[in-house]
Amino acid sequence: MYKKNKSVKQQLKHLNDCYDVFEHYATNQNIAEENRKDFINLLLKNYINSDDIISEEDILTYKEKETCE
Repeated sequence: MYKKNKSVKQQLKHLNDCYDVFEHYATNQNIAEENRKDFINLLLKNYINSDDIISEEDILTYKEKETCE
C-alpha cells in the first residue's frame, strides 16, 4: 500500500494528484456531473485499498497532457 512509506503531507499531495487524474478520467468517461464526485471517491477508495501505485511519472505525464489541451 502506497501510504506506508510516505509522510502524511506526501500522502495527501499524492492523493490530490490522483484525484486530478481520476477527475480527468471521469470526464473522459462521460460520467454525469451529479455522479462524478461519487465515482471519483469510489476510485480513490479502491486505489487506497489496492496494491497498485500510480507513479509520479504517470501523474507528471498526465499533467503535461492536461496543460497542452
